[in-house]
Amino acid sequence: MAGADKRPTKGVFTTGTRLPVAGRYLIPGSRRWMVLAGLIACGAAALWLALAFWTGGRAPLSPGPLSSNHANFEANCAACHTSGVLSASAPADGCRTCHEKVGDTQGTYSFAAHYAYRSAHPGTKPDASREQPCSACHPEHRGRDASISGITAASDSTCASCHGFGSFNAGHPEFRFARERIPDDPHLQFSHRPHVQRVQEAQAFADPQRACLFCHEPDAQGAGFAPIRFAGHCDQCHLMGSDETPPLPIGDPANPQAPGVETLEAIQQRQGPGVRWAFFTNPEEFRRLGANVSKSPLYHEDPWVMENLRRIRRTLYPGVGVAELLKTSVDHGAAGTPDAELAREAIATLRDQVTALRGRPEPAVQDELRALETLLAAAEARVDKGEPLPEGLFAASAKLNPALSGAQTAALKQLALDLTTPCRQCHMVSDAAILRVQTDQRTLTSAEFNHRVHLLQRPFCVDCHGAIPGLGEKGKPGAERAADKLDTAAIQNLPTIAGCQDCHTPREASNRCATCHLFHPDKGRYADLTVYKAAPSGGVP
Repeated sequence: MAGADKRPTKGVFTTGTRLPVAGRYLIPGSRRWMVLAGLIACGAAALWLALAFWTGGRAPLSPGPLSSNHANFEANCAACHTSGVLSASAPADGCRTCHEKVGDTQGTYSFAAHYAYRSAHPGTKPDASREQPCSACHPEHRGRDASISGITAASDSTCASCHGFGSFNAGHPEFRFARERIPDDPHLQFSHRPHVQRVQEAQAFADPQRACLFCHEPDAQGAGFAPIRFAGHCDQCHLMGSDETPPLPIGDPANPQAPGVETLEAIQQRQGPGVRWAFFTNPEEFRRLGANVSKSPLYHEDPWVMENLRRIRRTLYPGVGVAELLKTSVDHGAAGTPDAELAREAIATLRDQVTALRGRPEPAVQDELRALETLLAAAEARVDKGEPLPEGLFAASAKLNPALSGAQTAALKQLALDLTTPCRQCHMVSDAAILRVQTDQRTLTSAEFNHRVHLLQRPFCVDCHGAIPGLGEKGKPGAERAADKLDTAAIQNLPTIAGCQDCHTPREASNRCATCHLFHPDKGRYADLTVYKAAPSGGVP
């Protein structure tokens, strides 16, 4: 058989292994069918795309339908994908076009806004290398019914990439107020126990919690509470009482540095701006006792007391400027007082002052009026743009009057304390100024808390707010005195993080970051980023 195989060969690859090769060359077959198939496929794709564009659709290029939030943009890819319709994700600038207000210089929906709003660190600059695109938390093209809210889409790993701890139950730091023992200082002399008992008796409440809700009024959503105000809360008991000032020395108009107060008649004769109230005040409310005068009854923000307090402060600190127009001291204000609230009060005060000065022909008054009108216009323009007022514009701190001796300074400060004796039953006074009251009790500035959703599990206020013992209870005198040491306005009557971790576990209530921490501001309530001031210390909350 070996001799019968006479096919010629072309040889072997090597002499060692002697692998034979084919006796003839391989001739490839025709490739025309591949070229023809490719041309047909490209033509079909081109026709498909052409028909889609002619009919106004973009479906052939889309990975899926948009959510109902953005359904109107489905036929216009360039509305979001400004860098090209085939780009992987929409750039942030495309999102901000619609979601930020026109002319918003603060970048409400920027990555940096997270630090300014949620972390209460307006001076902190984020690490640009860690910045996430909007689509990381707001995925699109998942259908009409898909949620693109960051609350449901953002993963804990996205948050942990910057914040450095694993989960709420493992490694989450204690709340700052408890960790750093920060007092809740509203600048008020206040205790809950006598007020709860007084409200219970006056309103015939059997449940002390009803007394709590008498002052802490839930907002419309039930998530939080409206700010505490004198009107509507305190005025029901403290509107006007039998309080009166102690006898106060009458000042000498020729010597304003001598401690003394202006009488009603002296204020009427002076006719200064903002004292129209003096012509409508009952002179029978004042009692002259030789060289002294007292007033009774007193009203909240009594204009005679406030006018004399400003006069004393102006004598002590002649460089105080427009800060003397405010009812309370700003630089002594409670931590966390919203700048927006201060701006509204400051502008209203300036308007009142401008109105009072108009119609006065004196050249000096007209010069002051022009200066105040310029200041008012600048302040209104900044507030309209959402910008904070100039730093220090209404700061009350100033240098003491160098013309005053030490004895005169001490006497004027004591006169301010004597004048505000009834006020100091509730308020604190420093440097001849009533300290600004914190009305909005919002301590957890880095998180959102909803009272309504917790009521089923914790139906009583004291279930969580138990730092003040025995509210509404009449126990033994010794126990009451012990509790009174904790019952002050400065105590943080809030639960620590351990109380939250009892329920927020992987097996029970959600313990994801987005449950309590939102990335963007709540534009409905805190649209202005300037409402938050820097926290007492740095670090991630």
